[in-house]
Amino acid sequence: METGLPIRRFLWGLEKNKDAVESSKSGKIIDPSEGGIYSDNGFKVEFTGSIMNQLASADSSKSTDVTSPVDNFSNSKDVDASANNGNTSYTLTFKFPADKPELSAQVSLNPVSGNFSISQATMRFNVNGQLTAASPVDSTKTVNIAYESVSAPELMIGNTSTSLANVDVNKYFTNSCVKSLYNYRFSDTSANFSVKTPPGRGQVLCLGAPIFNISFLCFYPNNDNLPKEAYEDYTLNLTEARPSSTTRSVAMDYNLLRSKPLNLSTSSYAIMSVRVKFIDATPALAMR
Repeated sequence: METGLPIRRFLWGLEKNKDAVESSKSGKIIDPSEGGIYSDNGFKVEFTGSIMNQLASADSSKSTDVTSPVDNFSNSKDVDASANNGNTSYTLTFKFPADKPELSAQVSLNPVSGNFSISQATMRFNVNGQLTAASPVDSTKTVNIAYESVSAPELMIGNTSTSLANVDVNKYFTNSCVKSLYNYRFSDTSANFSVKTPPGRGQVLCLGAPIFNISFLCFYPNNDNLPKEAYEDYTLNLTEARPSSTTRSVAMDYNLLRSKPLNLSTSSYAIMSVRVKFIDATPALAMR
């Protein structure tokens, strides 16, 4: 999460948080009275803690750990940019159904004291990617893996080296909630790909490589919990990185709040959540 202060770039997050503890509901069956996704048909793992002020820098490309008061923020747990001290708790919940290859992830933010203004919020999933695999044509040879992405609606380019020319509609599977799923193949394996859904319109974004027996990992934003400030500009992003010749990763980001800040107080809270599904497209590939 990021504040909208003009001078410095302040970041808060859960990634380096050290005070997280399991809640009393963690590891328990989801009770029917709780309602919501997977009710009475799964279990959850849940953690609670305080939002930590992790990074601060006048230059967004450089960041340093905060070890002392910065401007009006008195300590690492202060989230109120005014002279007042603010503290915001979070609850991170993962829910797993008993009979489906999927899960849901949810972060709720609840100010305990003061105010918390957020100019951008991101939920990130890092996927460990494969660089090479046996050739689908000749199993004795190794080739670079060309990943594919499935989306609804059509994707936008996130960097100058990505091409979206290789596209099919409903290539491997369909979805009852949308009419058309757009399938893109990133055939240029020498360049990192980066794509995103149109602002305020993303319904699903998947990553996979069926011809190399890599199932699709699909992300669905839960718009039932979307803050009204994010209606018009939330995005789903896929960004590939290859920091070394043997390492490859793809970050899946669910981004909220690009044009309207979210101002939380003790009388308000915010929730961002997604569903993650695993879809095996190799049977459809075998029929082609």
